[in-house]
Amino acid sequence: MSNKEIKINIYNEVGGSAAVSDTDGQKVFEKINKALKAGNSVVLDFLNIDMVISAFLNTAVGQLYKENYDVEYLRNNVKAANMNNDDKEILATVLKRAKEYYQNPEYRKNLEEALKEELNNG
Repeated sequence: MSNKEIKINIYNEVGGSAAVSDTDGQKVFEKINKALKAGNSVVLDFLNIDMVISAFLNTAVGQLYKENYDVEYLRNNVKAANMNNDDKEILATVLKRAKEYYQNPEYRKNLEEALKEELNNG
């Protein structure tokens, strides 16, 4: 098992300074997942990124929790670099919610029911 550190340059992945699309997030997710499955760790480099939204982060890293990775494993093997403090806070919130969503079936069921109700009443 190779254990290299794979750097993913977010600026190059999204083609600019805004990490906002879930399509780009999906590309990043697939790269992270591939690297982890190969036994590597990942550094997401946010150099020159001016804007990050939770939709991008949900897709890029939030979905890692639905794979069979241990929370501790993800904490140790997926790092973010060159991220400003506001974006770090968004990332922390995304990870906390994703963890609950994917690892707590009761939470997921309640959330989905609340969303359905919201849509039906809207």
